[in-house]
Amino acid sequence: MLDTDLIRQFATLTAQKRTLEEQAKALASELKAMEQPLMEAMSLAGVETLPIETPEGRMTVYLHSQMWARATDKATACSALRECGLGDFVAENFNTNTVSAHIREAVRNGEDLPQPIRDAFKISEIHSVRARRS
Repeated sequence: MLDTDLIRQFATLTAQKRTLEEQAKALASELKAMEQPLMEAMSLAGVETLPIETPEGRMTVYLHSQMWARATDKATACSALRECGLGDFVAENFNTNTVSAHIREAVRNGEDLPQPIRDAFKISEIHSVRARRS
């Protein structure tokens, strides 16, 4: 017999999770809007670190800086890294989601997957239970 209480609990928890995720997105947006004015105010005040009490407990607000390198041309960047003895940073890669979507489409169309693909990838179907608002 199907346990409708378990199904109802699953649906309820899924709805609660989505509500919390929406709240988290809204909070992230509010924080993002505060970030630039707060950085400017702290910089003008000459403050890099500020411990402060909140209703949730003590927090330390601080300025953080981190440098990132973004390649303007992937082939040129790979060549430069190899030339400078940093070839370990260079790797051939692919997007797993894109490959999976291609395989799903091929199987849905009744195509046989080439043997090299079957040998190189563990292809499995994942089953799960989900809920949506109705």
